[in-house]
Amino acid sequence: MESIKQALFSGNIIAWVIVFVILILFLKFLKNAGKGLVIFLAILVLFGLLLKFFPDVAQPGIDFVSGGWMGN
Repeated sequence: MESIKQALFSGNIIAWVIVFVILILFLKFLKNAGKGLVIFLAILVLFGLLLKFFPDVAQPGIDFVSGGWMGN
């Protein structure tokens, strides 16, 4: 880590280019992950609204989990 700091502070162009490329890749990853997170939250909200207005929709899933996985 110390050699990276020394390379950046000394004005090494290659070190700055590498840091810049890593920063760009990280920002692109955050952008894609952000889109996926928003879609996932929207699906959760829609499912929550569906359960609020139609509670019997989830009953087969609840029966499956309580009977098959939980062993009740």
